[in-house]
Amino acid sequence: MIPFCTLAPTLEPIRKDVDSAIRSVVDSGVFLNGDEVPAFEEAWASYCGTKHAIACASGTDAIALAVASLRMSLPVTIQANTLTCTAIGIERAGEMVRIHDCTDDGRCDVYYKRSMPVLLYGRYPTESEAECSLFDACQAHGWKPPLHATCAWSMFPTKNLGAFGDSGCVTTNSDDAAREIRKTLEFQLPEPGFRFHSRMSEINAAVLNVKLPILDDANAERARLAEIYYAELPAWVEFVSQPGELTNHHLFAILCDHRDPLREHLLGHGVASR
Repeated sequence: MIPFCTLAPTLEPIRKDVDSAIRSVVDSGVFLNGDEVPAFEEAWASYCGTKHAIACASGTDAIALAVASLRMSLPVTIQANTLTCTAIGIERAGEMVRIHDCTDDGRCDVYYKRSMPVLLYGRYPTESEAECSLFDACQAHGWKPPLHATCAWSMFPTKNLGAFGDSGCVTTNSDDAAREIRKTLEFQLPEPGFRFHSRMSEINAAVLNVKLPILDDANAERARLAEIYYAELPAWVEFVSQPGELTNHHLFAILCDHRDPLREHLLGHGVASR
């Protein structure tokens, strides 16, 4: 059986380093507010080419923090095919959500001043999307955000850069946005009486600190496998991410007229899908 996602093969080459990093945290007895989280924030900000990175407990929290920091005050537009967590994060920040239809290739078909492009499947933004100031980049590890962008990232275990549990991060070049996020993490959100508590654990940060240096190599391996799909899949398969498109291949998605029969056919041949 070929599972839809298995993490063991990617862990095996770095297992000793991961074990050592976790052991170091355990031996220290410091599981929150230690040195690993600030080290990851610094490393992730440097990798993304941004001034600030603020770690938190999940990608959904990262969305809420990013939206709250920009004080949007207008409905935030997202595409209809995103995970519900995008909308949940926006609403947790006290803002309204506007759901908009998407084009055949899965992107939002129009962008407003307050749009939040969702970089589904790891696809990098188009030229028009790149003009937006806020991004759900929870599947886009490896993308370098534009200087004006505030981005929410998920480090869920299945992501290209995944921890050993829920984790997230916000990146921004805005001193004001970073200040607002840090203040929000001290329990200040627009909704009266709402206390927002979101921290990345030291163990998760330690794992991420081991995995970040090999992210580019891991993405390159995904690209190599994607080229095999492009070359070998039959002509009737319609690709969502096109050959040559900038993406980290977080997921390899296709379009077809008979989704469920195709899934059953694949499962009958030992291939899991979603």
